[in-house]
Amino acid sequence: MVSAAGGRTPALLPCGGGFDLVKGSGGGPPDLLSVTTQVALPPGRVDFGPVTPTALRRLSNGDVFPGFSRSHDGGKVIELEAVSKLYRTGPIKVHALSAVDLTIDEGDLVAIMGPSGSGKSTMMNILGCLDVPTSGKYMLNGIDVSRVKENRLAEIRNQQIGFVFQSFNLIARTSAVRNVELPLVYAGVSQRNRRARARAALERVGLGDRQNHMPNELSGGQQQRVAIARALVTDPAMILADEPTGNLDSASTVEIMRLLVELNETGRTVVLITHEAEVAAFAKRVIDLRDGKIVRDVRNGVRSGVGSER
Repeated sequence: MVSAAGGRTPALLPCGGGFDLVKGSGGGPPDLLSVTTQVALPPGRVDFGPVTPTALRRLSNGDVFPGFSRSHDGGKVIELEAVSKLYRTGPIKVHALSAVDLTIDEGDLVAIMGPSGSGKSTMMNILGCLDVPTSGKYMLNGIDVSRVKENRLAEIRNQQIGFVFQSFNLIARTSAVRNVELPLVYAGVSQRNRRARARAALERVGLGDRQNHMPNELSGGQQQRVAIARALVTDPAMILADEPTGNLDSASTVEIMRLLVELNETGRTVVLITHEAEVAAFAKRVIDLRDGKIVRDVRNGVRSGVGSER
């Protein structure tokens, strides 16, 4: 693994959009020189070509741009078969997940809910390829990720998943557009195309006029929009959002959830991990976990906040 700072790099922090950050020394935040890469994305998923002024105008009008939408062919993005996760602390065994079966189709918008201790954090770690099951099988976009080694798991994570976190995980003292384009730097995309694509992604999330702002110059909702743009820019198989509104006020929560709904409506698969019923109400499908098992799996009827003021 090659680091911008040189040498090998420990303690990776998944940041979404196809790249990881090394945790800062002494537990501090990661910085620009700590950004690392473990894999370049395949050529077919790296470069969508130059972004023209016309394309940027289309984005600002809400139209679909190549690389920020996905054709929906009805395939399965996630398939869990009897997935279990067992943690051991000395003689104590904790069954965080117990023989979970789950399928999520391409283009779905799914909320996974549960109280503390329900197993939803473990589920997020496994779905995000941050951990592997103790037993069972996990297929991600047709790839069996159940028993792969860490290096290969990092490759799959970087290629297939766009992470959005509660705490945004933006790099301080780095502009919004540079935060968004960083995954493309390490994917080998040319400077001209990565900057154009990063700008297009920011246009797509409604931040075309905030591209040169630093994170501390943006509101919480705007910072999360930057994080979503960064997750989108590498065209992952799914967006995995862990408590994406946990640090936001109610108005910003509605804005972020509407944005995720809009992205899903272009064919993007979105999986939310949340404990908030108000957030889950935006999803097409809601899954409840209790004691490491799925106890409820339902389709939402009329989704909250879609197409109307709440």
